[in-house]
Amino acid sequence: MQSQGLRVLRFTNEQVAESLEVVLQKILNSLTPSSSPNSLLRERASGTPASLTPPSLTPPSPQGEGGRGDEGRSAYAFKRHAIQTSIYGVDIDLGAVDIAKLRLWLSLVVDEEDYTRIKPLPNLDYKIVCGNSLLSVEKNLLNYQVFAELEQQKQEYFEETDPDRKTNLRATIQGLIHTITNQDETFDFEVYFSEVFQQNGGFDVVIGNPPYVRQEKIKHLKGQLKKLYTSYTGTADLYVFFYEQGLNLLREKGVLTYISSNKWFRAAYGKKLRQFITREAQLQQIIDFGDAPVFAAIAYPTIVIIQKTKPQPLTFQALNWETGQSISQFETVVQTQTFAMPQKALTAEGWQFADATVLNLLEKIRKAGTPLGEYVNNRFYRGILTGFNQAFVVDRATRDRLIAEHPSSAEVLKPFLRGRDVKRWMVDYQDLWLIFTRRGIDIKQYPAIHQYLLQFKDRLTPGIPGGRKAGSYEWYEIQDNIAYWQEFERSKIFIPAIAQSVEYAADFSGYYGNDKTSICVTDEVEFLLGILNSKTMWWFIKQIAASKQGGFYEFKPMYVTEIPIPAATEIGRAP
Repeated sequence: MQSQGLRVLRFTNEQVAESLEVVLQKILNSLTPSSSPNSLLRERASGTPASLTPPSLTPPSPQGEGGRGDEGRSAYAFKRHAIQTSIYGVDIDLGAVDIAKLRLWLSLVVDEEDYTRIKPLPNLDYKIVCGNSLLSVEKNLLNYQVFAELEQQKQEYFEETDPDRKTNLRATIQGLIHTITNQDETFDFEVYFSEVFQQNGGFDVVIGNPPYVRQEKIKHLKGQLKKLYTSYTGTADLYVFFYEQGLNLLREKGVLTYISSNKWFRAAYGKKLRQFITREAQLQQIIDFGDAPVFAAIAYPTIVIIQKTKPQPLTFQALNWETGQSISQFETVVQTQTFAMPQKALTAEGWQFADATVLNLLEKIRKAGTPLGEYVNNRFYRGILTGFNQAFVVDRATRDRLIAEHPSSAEVLKPFLRGRDVKRWMVDYQDLWLIFTRRGIDIKQYPAIHQYLLQFKDRLTPGIPGGRKAGSYEWYEIQDNIAYWQEFERSKIFIPAIAQSVEYAADFSGYYGNDKTSICVTDEVEFLLGILNSKTMWWFIKQIAASKQGGFYEFKPMYVTEIPIPAATEIGRAP
């Protein structure tokens, strides 16, 4: 389409993916109708790398990269020089890699008015690479002669336009890589980008937006990740390992900057990463957006800037973004609301970002009492995960019918609470009942229960398609082991998993709870409840717990057990 001097080209995703060379030719034809672009388009281009990492940026010669004076210090010359010597990228998605190459090439020509001076499109195969950024191979880094030859061949390949010569160079490069890696095809930064590590000791800058992939979806990688990363835990989401890898790739004094989820600041699976960073690096800046919807592609985002250097007794710049602030005011908010915070104030148990006044108050409150977990001898327990509540949770009418069919049913039917039923001070019981067929039960002793559960057998059977999680339990049994089940029948405090305010509730009736609750077993329910539901402890929990969207906070045991319980006299403990 062409109108009023504007020419618009339309391409489908399939066209771009299948033949970028053809697409580039059409683009260049539209820009320079009087010249032949064929010599400029010898190689496919594409992709957005997961990270861009510049090791150096020496300005091009005033005489131009090729010794000519026609390019000089033009924008084109600077960009080409940066692409050739400073920018590297990796992505596991080949489509993203192709688009990154395309965007880099287009960035070269966008500011150039005389297209006849544009040199052939550089070959970016060993600059923007498709691979798994988290893996590596066994290699001989001391084989300096092979590395020197590899780097020379890659440099020649970048500029080569002759198809036959390019094919030969590529074969030589791949052969050298296989020599170093013992024929292993796995991507490895120190091999594919060998010049960065052999000459520079690592990257100056690592930029990334690590993928947010839950740990359940990376089971096939856990064995390899455990061997490679000190921050490994079995429950860690994938982005955790990108932080450690990014820091490992930097030279001394290099800088990492990521946009990622903030969950690792306080989650248990982030503890080893928190320890790693505070031990091996110096934080420069953290902007925690909490649950503000500033990025469509990621929830609970944060921007983190870290320098690879031994930590000093210094402060870093921190900002807790307030929900409701417009992202269009980003620069103003950062300038006016950022505060300095000492890195030594960050603990392995969880990172809270606050100024000196808040930190001092938190410390004062902590010192005023004994942590709740210690106070109750760690009698905190998670609610019950059945694996399929539709089968195991019944209403009053079903409960009465099952008991009428066989009196033994009453033994395994327990009053049941959901997280939403736990209110401040007391529970709001909805007359629900749990069929508590725990591990090892003799189901033949409960014929009515057995007959009722039979209708759900296909859905309850562990380890089959459409069934419950694989495990060493029978189809009619609760999924969790619940070895502590008798604790549910004692006096206790119910705690909802997430809430918008303090909603601790007393229970003297032996309720069981679902996995959206936890319980604190104690003989001092009234005394502890008065402290936990206080405004002071609501403020305290907001400082230490992970936030959720909508103003909710997580009331996991890892946070609640930290609440300090002050000493009290016997009179003070009395109901």
